Amino acid sequence: MLIFIRNTPRNYAWGSRDALPELLGTPPTGEPQAELWLGAHPGSPASVAKATPVAHTLIDLIASDPARYGVDGDRLPFLLKVLAIGAPLSLQVHPDAAQAAAGFAAEEAAGIPLDAPERNYGDPGHKPELLVALGEVTALSGFRPLADARDDFHALAAAAGGSGTAAGRALAGLAEHCVAVGEGDPAAESARRRAAFLAWAFSGAPEVDAAGQALADVVRGSSAAIEGVDAHRLAALRGLVAAHAGDPGVLVSVLLHLVRLAPGEAIYLGAGQLHAYLNGIAVEVMAASDNVLRAGLTQKHVDIAELTRIVDLGELDEPRCVAEQPAQGCDRGSRTFRTSG
Repeated sequence: MLIFIRNTPRNYAWGSRDALPELLGTPPTGEPQAELWLGAHPGSPASVAKATPVAHTLIDLIASDPARYGVDGDRLPFLLKVLAIGAPLSLQVHPDAAQAAAGFAAEEAAGIPLDAPERNYGDPGHKPELLVALGEVTALSGFRPLADARDDFHALAAAAGGSGTAAGRALAGLAEHCVAVGEGDPAAESARRRAAFLAWAFSGAPEVDAAGQALADVVRGSSAAIEGVDAHRLAALRGLVAAHAGDPGVLVSVLLHLVRLAPGEAIYLGAGQLHAYLNGIAVEVMAASDNVLRAGLTQKHVDIAELTRIVDLGELDEPRCVAEQPAQGCDRGSRTFRTSG
């Protein structure tokens, strides 16, 4: 059975003004259009189209006959979104199922209203998500080796004048935060260093502001390449500084993989994986939850204590999720993405 659904794009500030209208064949409104939700999440349920003259949502349709329209006789456990990313989204992580259930229960027991700005958990569900690029997409996704981040900070420090300038010294100090020391397990020590970097970056200390200003100055003042820094990384830093000057999330971004997706390529964001989408248009398929813990690049609520409790501080070997293509049969045009959750 084929059921047509539709929805109205959500007008978040980071949305593109023309990508969704171009995709949908509708005139631009002049406002940013960020997300088109196609599912039965109560935050923005899709409407059933071409069915009856009486307007009703996909939630209503499923409730009318769960065995026929639901999944295993219940609500839809997934949500599909089309994202049109015109400006960087916040750095964020999503909880696993147990963390989401416990966090939601605790905030309910504390009497925190669901629409309160300080609320972390809007529902008891987890939110693993797969993003498939429709056009070119740039994203930050998972922690890269500390040595790579250290090298970038050293290169930025050199471009700022090295030890002979306050800016160079501030950026060299960032590199020292990325040195794993100790005689224990290297992976565990790297995780400790990342945890310490996050705690320091969001501490509000004057040296954090100084480092952020130094990084902003060097990427703004360098119209050309900076030796030792990948050109795409430098372009991403310039974009982040332009959109979020002074935000400690700009410093944290250097610790993360920068991923450039061609159309059809994908990334998978499992529980605890720190990430941010920077630009492009894509389809996102996720569990039907809206739980987000933010870590910067935003004016919204940031709960660093809760975020550092659930973030995965391990190194991500490969941020891309590679598709499998059937070799024969009627599924030759399809692709399967194997995820871990």
